[in-house]
Amino acid sequence: MNTNGEERRKMRHSKFPVVIATLGGRGTRLYPLTLFQSKPLIPIVNYPIFMRMIEVLVRQGARNIIFSTKGIENSLRIKDVFRYGADFTARFNLKTQLNFMYQPNYRDMGSADSVRYVMEYYKVSDEVLVVSGDNIADLDLKSLTAYHRDKEAVATVLLKELPPDSDLSQFGVAELDEDGRILRFLEKPMRTGTTSRLINTAVYLFSPKILDILREMGDGARDIGSDLLPYLIEHGYPVYGLKTDGYWADVGTPDNFLKTALHIVNQKVGNIRFRPEHEIKNRVWVHPTTQKRFKEGGPRISRSTIIGGDCEIHNTVIIENSSISDNCIIGANVTIRNSVVMDFVNLKEGVKLNSCIIGRYATIGEESIIDAENMVEVSGRKDRTPVVGDNVNIVGHSLLGAYKRVAPIEHSHTILKSMHFKELGYDDANFYFIEK
Repeated sequence: MNTNGEERRKMRHSKFPVVIATLGGRGTRLYPLTLFQSKPLIPIVNYPIFMRMIEVLVRQGARNIIFSTKGIENSLRIKDVFRYGADFTARFNLKTQLNFMYQPNYRDMGSADSVRYVMEYYKVSDEVLVVSGDNIADLDLKSLTAYHRDKEAVATVLLKELPPDSDLSQFGVAELDEDGRILRFLEKPMRTGTTSRLINTAVYLFSPKILDILREMGDGARDIGSDLLPYLIEHGYPVYGLKTDGYWADVGTPDNFLKTALHIVNQKVGNIRFRPEHEIKNRVWVHPTTQKRFKEGGPRISRSTIIGGDCEIHNTVIIENSSISDNCIIGANVTIRNSVVMDFVNLKEGVKLNSCIIGRYATIGEESIIDAENMVEVSGRKDRTPVVGDNVNIVGHSLLGAYKRVAPIEHSHTILKSMHFKELGYDDANFYFIEK
């Protein structure tokens, strides 16, 4: 197989648009989970977030994907994971090879500037589908491309209608005419800023002429939502919105991350599938290397649950509606409900987890309770899900309730510098904090 740089840069023939994945966000809302790795690589149900999105895209025809990344750590780690597409071609048993490309060391001014740069660098002359690394979505890409072409749109924005009581302040909101053309686009409005509840999902389909428009905008082309879309609308370009009824979630906060992970486990996201040979009973998937370690009939696993490989789980353990990653050790009389437990976690005897996230290489001491339903000491304003970060050691008989997050003490300055969190306290090894 030819894997030289010339071949990698060549766009392989595909009727599907070229995908540009914008993966440059810092992910501070997910602290402490993003202290050690970038948000697109955080594992959700045992695979990185953006790997789940790739699964949705390639099952519907995507073959050329350009990764738009920022910073040395983010760029190198993403390339280490995804490489050039050959592994994914084999994993999905594709007849046509996937072609993964990467934005060079260019300090773009935002998502729109990044799209312009990579289109020029890789000489993209096809339609472009731009997706975000923050989202998990079950996209109907055939309908999206058909709608876009039928409308002869320069840009089509995939929209999701939120319930009437939703907080729109974290999203861009579109107002449409009867034909679906976007009349106005409000980037992260206040609750009273618009009557529309159609939010921007950060999925955009652009016609090839978008490159000329981006060049025309010059330094004004920074962000897609804040700069490019308003410019297109103001200058009379045909910009349309297509409402999706499919699954879509922004996984950039602990609450949304946990909810989405459990939706995946419950098979609510189409085009994301588990290996049928791992299903030991209805909606319970356990890797064979973990099954081999079960003793005396194994633990009590019920409802929708997935468990990774090489885990040691005591036969008195109860697991319900949860995701357990690889190489975890789970002691006697542990109960795990509605939770995400990542790789290399050690849960000592008698631990109780409910509606929480436990990061990689964490150790939870005996008889400790981490429970979002336990309202103790303080209340935060937003995300209720307790989060234990990577490499955290929680001492035995601890109680961690709603809103609380824990990180290794050496990262306290980084967390507080983001200005999104406030300090609760310290112990010898850990920093405790909540969202402001």
